[in-house]
Amino acid sequence: MKFFLLASTVVGLASAACPNSCSGHGTCGANEVCSCYDGWGMGGAPGGDCSDRFCPYELAWAGAPNKAGLTHLYSECAGKGVCDRETGQCECFGGFEGKGCGRQSCPDDCSGHGTCEFQNELTFGTVWGDYYDGSAYGFRGLGSGATIPAADASWDADRARACVCDGGWSGINCASRMCASGNDVMDLRANTGVAANAQVQTITLISGGADGGKTAAADAPTDFNGKSFALTFTSKMNETFT
Repeated sequence: MKFFLLASTVVGLASAACPNSCSGHGTCGANEVCSCYDGWGMGGAPGGDCSDRFCPYELAWAGAPNKAGLTHLYSECAGKGVCDRETGQCECFGGFEGKGCGRQSCPDDCSGHGTCEFQNELTFGTVWGDYYDGSAYGFRGLGSGATIPAADASWDADRARACVCDGGWSGINCASRMCASGNDVMDLRANTGVAANAQVQTITLISGGADGGKTAAADAPTDFNGKSFALTFTSKMNETFT
């Protein structure tokens, strides 16, 4: 009888196996525990029977900080989509797209009247106040006032996007026509005897040299040899002229 029980136990151990044979996506290890291949698990967690795919991880759009105070940790589908465990592809919520739902989509694809651009591209635009203030660096002959903004270094600079509308269009999705602008008909000139004067803008180019500190050196003009520049004007109708 003892021999029979021992033999039965040995047979039982020999026939033990991992769950679902690890679904063909892992190896069966000690204690009948699957070691899944990369990208495979069960229900979004490692281990199990390795029957489910993982989806791409991207920086989460929202989430609670960890004990180190860090936010926007990596999350499956960036926390803005549902993982299809059969295909390993994210089904993104409205307003998000791309691998792992890692970038925003633009409203209505800008209605066909604009381009969808990243936040770090929106920092630079041909609008009032968006020019380089060289006087802050000791360059002579330049006025002070508006400065060009620095490149956006925020965590979502190359993830958040918005529409840049074509000329004559406006709105968050570029679906609204723009009308011509003009003075209010009720406006009054302080002095009706003074005729309107044409405005003239003067642009002065001063060489800064390789280190940015050269202002009036004799060889300054050589810094412009073989160089070119272009000016772009943007009207109130959002039309650009270069």
